[in-house]
Amino acid sequence: MERPHPIFQDNINGPLYEVIGRVAALWTVAMLGFYLILPIFGIEASYNAEPVALGFYFLVWIVASMLFFRDLFLRWLVVDRKIWLIGAQSMLFGAVVWSLLYALSELPALDGTLMASYAGLLPEHSWYFFPKSAEVLVQQLLIAATVLALYFRFHSLKRVMVWYLFTFGGAHIALFALNGSPTPYALTMTLGAVFSTLIFPYLILKMRGGFLYSYAIHLGFYLAAAILLRTWPF
Repeated sequence: MERPHPIFQDNINGPLYEVIGRVAALWTVAMLGFYLILPIFGIEASYNAEPVALGFYFLVWIVASMLFFRDLFLRWLVVDRKIWLIGAQSMLFGAVVWSLLYALSELPALDGTLMASYAGLLPEHSWYFFPKSAEVLVQQLLIAATVLALYFRFHSLKRVMVWYLFTFGGAHIALFALNGSPTPYALTMTLGAVFSTLIFPYLILKMRGGFLYSYAIHLGFYLAAAILLRTWPF
């Protein structure tokens, strides 16, 4: 068996806690760079203010995620003629999303609500979702890496779902407890993470093209949440 490059580790046969630790570390470093490093170079940590720069920033982390967990993805990925169908579905999904984003950008600005104090969390124009879609793709790659690492060890969808709920749901609770996000936003995102336990592991493990579908649902959830939080009188 070919041994991994020294800077990469065996995510299939190594200890599970190390794989979970790598997932957490990659996301933590990405967020530290986002909030602490980029502002040093004059790049504001706001998708509304710096959509292009932040979009490319997360593209770097997309590549890093695929490289660091490539052994998991290569073992799982099946390449056949249906790959073209998945590509067409991806293009259709992109067209629908950008149409919805244009409609969202035309909604009136927040005024006099609790969420108005956190306007940076919500889109002011359609370009907001260029970096947001890249960020969600990083998240989805890390979710897939976690699900695959669990499945290659437990070979049980039920056990994967239990561990996924513990890791992904728990991570959201800890994150929002530490960063002081407004309660409606934190509650919406945490409930979404918990509910995804019923969807993401099954799609990734049991459905052809399930990663695309899970990514579409994940990004669609953010879009729906943005519309709700922008229009609901919190």
